[in-house]
Amino acid sequence: MSVDWASWWSQSMNWIRSNWLYLAVAAGGFAAGWLVKALDPPEVNAPEEYKDLAEKTVQEWREKGYPEPLIDKAMKWARDWSVNLANALAPDPSMAGELADMMYPKALQYAGKWLEAMGGK
Repeated sequence: MSVDWASWWSQSMNWIRSNWLYLAVAAGGFAAGWLVKALDPPEVNAPEEYKDLAEKTVQEWREKGYPEPLIDKAMKWARDWSVNLANALAPDPSMAGELADMMYPKALQYAGKWLEAMGGK
């Protein structure tokens, strides 16, 4: 089966020329939504029980002998993971901060697994 690439290209370009406004609006709306989320990320202001959990987790990691720079990176990873995932999943940017707060304990667990892999313990 042979494909006439010149014909295919010509038909594709004709379709794009006839639908350029629709494509521009769709792409602009999509980009604008993600741009707003990227430029205005939610703050992770964890409730007190999560702050205590984070401090307890850091203390456990220190007791296991992990280096402080790796602990800092693991905590940054947990914060960034919960914020980025909340940004991707939340239908409304105002909900993203609350969703990130709810995901933070799980993020600490994953950060612990990352730390174990990186620290070799």
